[in-house]
Amino acid sequence: MKKILSLITILLTFFIGLQYAEANTASTRLTASKTSIQTTKTATVQVRIDASNNIRGGQFNLTLNNNNFEIVSVTGANGLSISTNGSLYLAYRVESGYSIPSGSSIATITVKAKSSTTGASSVLTVSNVGVTLLGAYETVSAGSKAVTLTVAATPIPTPIVPKSSNNNLSTLTSTTSTFTFNPNITTYNVTVPSNVTTFDINAVASDSKANVNVSGNTNLVTGNNVVNVTVTAENGTVKTYTINVLKESATNNYLASLKIKGYELDKDFDKETNKYNITIKDKKTKSLDIEAIAEDPKATIEIIGNEDLMEGRNIIKVVVTSEKGEENTYNLVVNIASDDDKELKEEKTLNTFMIITIIIIIIIVVGGLIATYKPKENN
Repeated sequence: MKKILSLITILLTFFIGLQYAEANTASTRLTASKTSIQTTKTATVQVRIDASNNIRGGQFNLTLNNNNFEIVSVTGANGLSISTNGSLYLAYRVESGYSIPSGSSIATITVKAKSSTTGASSVLTVSNVGVTLLGAYETVSAGSKAVTLTVAATPIPTPIVPKSSNNNLSTLTSTTSTFTFNPNITTYNVTVPSNVTTFDINAVASDSKANVNVSGNTNLVTGNNVVNVTVTAENGTVKTYTINVLKESATNNYLASLKIKGYELDKDFDKETNKYNITIKDKKTKSLDIEAIAEDPKATIEIIGNEDLMEGRNIIKVVVTSEKGEENTYNLVVNIASDDDKELKEEKTLNTFMIITIIIIIIIVVGGLIATYKPKENN
């Protein structure tokens, strides 16, 4: 009931205030969010009032000249409520002293394009505009305004091109080992020498939009190594090419160096020479400090016979076993001096002295005979 009374009071103010229309002025403006609208799309039009005083409310008639567009809704703006009676709209607020500044919108009109014909138009007209101004509740005329709305062309949607599913390789080669590539064959087997640590890969996708990733081709170990070349197509589908790389065991069973702490070998070390002699005068020696280093770090070294050495001839074996299991043996002939060796040496020395003495005596005698020899004279 209170709402109805308030509405009646506001309506009366419009009519009563007409006699004071010359004291104040107002004008209407329409501002559209857009005037070219695609079929089924909407836009808004603001009804704005420019006046010589603050605005308390207003009324207006609203029409469209055809059915190319339709009015979806009319709502109050800036805190004003909307009531309607046919094409007559009343923007109001029941509150003492309430007002909005000049230039403010009193209503928002939402319109929608109905026609499917590009270029079809409608004229939206706001007429019979009356505005109640602050103060003596004076109502002034604000004049009519119109805006032309046009149906815009519906843009042609950009065709969606499906992403490529091509996850093939066009090229798969290696400088480490050769094999015959076929894009439809995904598994390959190759063998590489024991000294290879990286399997080189050159992989090129058939589709430039595909992504190629290589894994497992470094830090190769003896035995089988799995190298994967993964191709991811533009649409995300994956194809994997697998290369089984068999790395051979090492065959190197040579020593890089051989040393005996405190002693010299009878000849310079050569990895191709497998026998060396060592003479030791200290008959109390029971073992030797042997330093043997293999050329291949993966080879193993075993020293046999380097315990409980005895006077006389001893043989120490340095056995080098390659990663592949092949053995190579270096022999150290260790001669430890004994008392018998000393007596034998002294005996040999004496015999040598005696032989030299006899030779000197023979030379002296023969020389004397030659000196005293006189040939016979012939008669």
